[in-house]
Amino acid sequence: YYPPHPTWDRLHEIFLAGFRVDGADPLIGRRVPGIFEDAGLTEIQVEARMDVYPRGHSRRAIRLELLRTMRPKLVASGIVGETEFDDLDHSAQELLNDPRTLVLPILFFLVTGRRPE
Repeated sequence: YYPPHPTWDRLHEIFLAGFRVDGADPLIGRRVPGIFEDAGLTEIQVEARMDVYPRGHSRRAIRLELLRTMRPKLVASGIVGETEFDDLDHSAQELLNDPRTLVLPILFFLVTGRRPE
C-alpha cells in the first residue's frame, strides 16, 4: 500500500503473525526458488508479478477481507484485541476509499525448473 501509513504496517504485522500461528509461511513464494534448488532442480527461472487494484475494484480490499475472516483466530491468539482490530479496520477502509491510495496487496510468483537427467 502507498503512501505508507501506520495502519498498513500494523495490519501487515497482524497478517504475518496470523499465518504463523498455524505454522504457515505467508512469504513462501519468495522461498520457492531456493526450495527448487535444494531439491536438485536446474535451470530455475522466476517471474514475479504484482497487480494494482484501483478504487472500486473487487480485489482492492482483499487483504483486509482476509484479515476479517481471520479475526476470531487473531483475537483468540492474542495477536490483536477487538478494539484495536475495529480501529484498524475502520482506518484501512478509509484509506482504501481514498483514490490516491495505491493498492498492491499480492505478489505472485511463477517458478519453473528442470529435473536433471
